Amino acid sequence: MKKVIDAYPYDQKPASHRGNKAENVEKYLNEFFGRFSVVQSSARVGIYQALKFFKVSRQDTVLVPDFLCRAILTIINVAGFPVKTADENTKAVLVFHQWGYPQRMDEVMAEAKRRGLVVIEDCAHSFGSRYKGKLIGTFGDAAVFSFKVLKWCFTKGRWPFWLDALYFTSILFPRTGFSALKFLPPDMNSFKQELEKRKSTYRFLVSRIKTEYLLADQDPAIDVYPLYVPVFLAQDKLLQARDELLKVGVQAEILHFDLKRNVFSPQYQKCLALPCHQQIQEEKVAAVCDIINKA
Repeated sequence: MKKVIDAYPYDQKPASHRGNKAENVEKYLNEFFGRFSVVQSSARVGIYQALKFFKVSRQDTVLVPDFLCRAILTIINVAGFPVKTADENTKAVLVFHQWGYPQRMDEVMAEAKRRGLVVIEDCAHSFGSRYKGKLIGTFGDAAVFSFKVLKWCFTKGRWPFWLDALYFTSILFPRTGFSALKFLPPDMNSFKQELEKRKSTYRFLVSRIKTEYLLADQDPAIDVYPLYVPVFLAQDKLLQARDELLKVGVQAEILHFDLKRNVFSPQYQKCLALPCHQQIQEEKVAAVCDIINKA
């Protein structure tokens, strides 16, 4: 096992609500989205359930973006077959709102309709983000969200085998493993307060970083509550900034971001993924911004 060094840093632990029940969470999510919501053991289980509901089989393909974590690919591969290019066997598309930045859903939905595809939105950690005033997660036929992030990963030896076994087992017991419910907001007011904390962190970050580095944040059609903010620097500056961030305890990965935000015709560009969420303190965000601006 290898510890992930503050890729999703917590300076403040989330509050514990030991009396939380799945029914409480489902009630305010139903109200917030205006759609039927159900708590599952994980978002990946929700993707599997959606594929099975829409009768996607192993003879069908599912269009996915060029990058997806192993967990999601493993789950999709149980129900259908993930592909990066749609063909005559494609029955569904997984629309990933990367780090909370909405895909261009007017273009995406039009193309999905033309191809006759089921649309599953993977909203990951992006509660509250909107495209042209409409909440993401309300465009497609189904959507999944996730509240939690693991700070440990399986990387070597036999651990990937056990991780795959865990993913497969979870689809057989979709309503188990709810011990994490105590860390979720207990009601709508608390839920909205957590969203506002994340939005406040985002506003602070983008107000401090040079505009020319924030290419994904210039679209007036989006309103973002992101997990990460992509920062676009020259290649040598990306490496320099990443090393400087490690010195203050933040691991900002160099990753690819889809600037066109369209799963059917993406345009990937390297960036630094800066953490941006409600449990990171303003002082650390300020230090991150200073490092980026000096790069």
